[in-house]
Amino acid sequence: GETTPYLLINSDISIEAGKGLWWDLIAARSTEGLVLGHRIDIDDNKTREIYSGGFDWFMVGPNFDHLFSGRRHFAICYPWLDYCLPLTYILKQITPTICTNELCTHKKHDAQWNEESYGFFGKMLSKELGVAYYSKGQFTKICLDTINQGSHKWSIS
Repeated sequence: GETTPYLLINSDISIEAGKGLWWDLIAARSTEGLVLGHRIDIDDNKTREIYSGGFDWFMVGPNFDHLFSGRRHFAICYPWLDYCLPLTYILKQITPTICTNELCTHKKHDAQWNEESYGFFGKMLSKELGVAYYSKGQFTKICLDTINQGSHKWSIS
């Protein structure tokens, strides 16, 4: 297993400058498991808005990589990974931590998921959860509710 935490972050996400100490605190907190967070979407008018429909960065704590062995259907850059990671911890009775600080930004754009892979991976995750996949919207709500209810909220002050 890993002996140091590592950061997984979507490729179109920018880490805000001047937050280095915060990442050190997040790495320390990840020794309990997983710390994750939302991005801040920035539109063409420079308006900032928290994107609460998913997660864009994950600090995976040391010695937790064994949770993902055998998970060949989920990979970085594929749909549903942002739900699969925290749900894997929750299903193993390990409580993830959602960091509520604004640490990462993203230039807002239309979603670009391939609908076929979105449905495929959504159905794979629903099978693991034992929940029917009726529609993308309904399943998204179930996943987000489960993650939010099964996680601690934490703010660096």
